[in-house]
Formats: sequence, C-alpha cells, structure tokens
Amino acid sequence: MIGGILNALAFIVDMLGRGPVGLILRFLWWFYTTLVPFLLQYIGIPMFALGVLLALAFTGGTILFTVVFFIVMFFFIKGVFFSSKPSLK
Repeated sequence: MIGGILNALAFIVDMLGRGPVGLILRFLWWFYTTLVPFLLQYIGIPMFALGVLLALAFTGGTILFTVVFFIVMFFFIKGVFFSSKPSLK
C-alpha cells in the first residue's frame, strides 16, 4: 500500500521535474505508439475494406444495369424495325 503511494508520488515528482515538455512528449509517444495503430487496425482497415466492397457493388450494379439496358433496347429496336410491314398505297 505505502509502496504504491510512494511509487505514484515518485512518478508525479518525476513528471513535474521534467516540466510540461516531458508531459507533452510522453503523451505524443502514447498517442503515436498506442492509439493511432489501434485506430488504424480496428477501424481504418475495416472501413477501407468496406469502402472497396461498396465501390465494387456500385460498379457491378452500374455495369449490370447498362448490359441489361442494351440487351432490352436491342430486342426492342429489332422488334420495331424488323416486324413492321410497311404497305404502299
């Protein structure tokens, strides 16, 4: 119990001895070595993968719609032009 309190006091005195620059450097070290890799690994990479999947889905849907449109228009135009029987009067 007393050892933990003394260690905490020693840590606080050490931090105060370094000044605000030491606190800022310690925070930056924690931020760039702990928080940023965690965010990239568990949020950034899955979001990128989902974005790629969404892009492929939108591209696939657009291509499918275009192909179906051209096929339907082909048969529509073929039916209009080649099934008509013009008559001369």
